[in-house]
Amino acid sequence: MNYLFTKTPLSFFVMDLWRDEAFSYVMARQGIVDILRTSAQDFAPPLYYIVLHYWMLIFGTSEIALRSLSFLMYALLVFVLFEIMVLILKVPIKRALLYFLIIVTNPFLIYYAFEARMYMMATFLVALSYFALWKKNKNLYFVSITLALYTHYFTIFIFAAQIIGAHYKDIVKLFSTRRFAIKLANYKLLATTLLPFFLILPWLIYVWLNHDFSDARFWILQPSLQDLFYMPFILFTGYERVFATYYHDTTGYISFHTNLNIILGIIILLPIAIRKFIKKSNYLANLYLWTFLPAITLFIWSLISTPVYLPRYIIISAPGLLLLIITSFELIVERTQQYKNWIFYALGGFLLFVIHLYSPLNIQYHTKRSVSPLYAEVNVIRAPIDVIYLTSELDFHLAQYYIDDEVFIFGKSYDEIPQYVGKTLIPESKVLQTLPLYPIKAFIIHYDWYETLSLL
Repeated sequence: MNYLFTKTPLSFFVMDLWRDEAFSYVMARQGIVDILRTSAQDFAPPLYYIVLHYWMLIFGTSEIALRSLSFLMYALLVFVLFEIMVLILKVPIKRALLYFLIIVTNPFLIYYAFEARMYMMATFLVALSYFALWKKNKNLYFVSITLALYTHYFTIFIFAAQIIGAHYKDIVKLFSTRRFAIKLANYKLLATTLLPFFLILPWLIYVWLNHDFSDARFWILQPSLQDLFYMPFILFTGYERVFATYYHDTTGYISFHTNLNIILGIIILLPIAIRKFIKKSNYLANLYLWTFLPAITLFIWSLISTPVYLPRYIIISAPGLLLLIITSFELIVERTQQYKNWIFYALGGFLLFVIHLYSPLNIQYHTKRSVSPLYAEVNVIRAPIDVIYLTSELDFHLAQYYIDDEVFIFGKSYDEIPQYVGKTLIPESKVLQTLPLYPIKAFIIHYDWYETLSLL
């Protein structure tokens, strides 16, 4: 058990929460009306928080309970991808089982399967919408993509990719033909296709009326051009360039990352090199759009405006990359009939071996800061009248989770606190610049230590 929860991805289940997860807890414990109001003032739609609210009522608020919702979404995602392989891409069941292992152990998906945030729910709903789209189940499609839009705003790029992939011919006709009857039919088709957008529109208007857009500060660094080159590697592993600063004494990527990126690039570009296969596949263009349209759009946007290119924001494209890899493997197997079994197991085994090599790095990169011992110590020794002061607003929601609501941010003005730290859940009364009078003591918590002070 010690090995499983320290050396395998199960360790993500039992680590201390980090600040974004604590924010999810504080947001979700509110009433539904308050969730709608405060999420409109923040940066994510309300659906995940509403679901988590009821999840907490049933299963509690421990770290494992909070993260188990994402793990459920991960399990459902894996099931949907298996169904796409077998029912849509027509992969034989024996080969699908090996691909199943590649999907289940994917470093990107496995990490966010254990994080109490909305990313895995959005990814599952996106995959479900593609399954419904390709199975021509309109009701399931409209429900799943609409729920995805209410889970994460960047799923709008997936919606755009689906429209382009499924209706690009009708869109071209809409702007090219002069015949009124044809145009009217295409307008009706486009209006039906855009139904999920019309369903999210009331929420977007509500956000526009309630969100404070004056604070343009954001913490993400502008991407470099090398990030564009490493996009396959990022989509496969969820690697963030900043990790290299902490673990490899350099900023960017190491040789292992580069080699894996080149291998992945060759695999996913192989179908393009064989035109005959492109003509046979009805889904290849959609897979490329699913994989790269959100990532490239956010990358370009980050170069010309506010940087938002971050792996967790493009995890919705990770299943598209995995299905592209599977499609490419199927192409190789089809074209090597004489040696297809040997080639198939060699390719699948190699990729599983690469995942095995990356798994320890994935755990190292994503190990969360241990804050509960410090907070527990403060909580035990403080008197009921004492107060908790934090020197960093980044730790405010963590302290609310591990101590209680009687925590304050010390030494800053309210205007200094940026919106992106979850300011919508930080009342102005929680920001203080004075110490309490003795006998009340203030426990001032710094990053990993604390001190006690009071005024005589």
